[in-house]
Amino acid sequence: MDKQSAYQSIDDNGGEAYARFFAAQNPDHPLTPYCHRYLFEKDQEARAARTHEERGFALKSLAQMEASSHVAQIAASASRDAANAAHTSARAARRSAFWT
Repeated sequence: MDKQSAYQSIDDNGGEAYARFFAAQNPDHPLTPYCHRYLFEKDQEARAARTHEERGFALKSLAQMEASSHVAQIAASASRDAANAAHTSARAARRSAFWT
């Protein structure tokens, strides 16, 4: 029995659930090592997919944090500009009040 035909047999009979059941019920059967390897490879594929999804989520989260930081910087700059304008206006009002 080769790997390809063993994996085909496992897939035809239900995939992972079949491989788990068959390996548990038939520890000495020639297909059992292929069942273990099949389950191992499926687990590795699932982990890789989760890692990829997590990496994508982390990148999106980082981009959102950077966008929020940029918005906060713009808001701080606008507040600073408004404070400077208020200060300038107050000085002008004091000078105007002095001369009236």
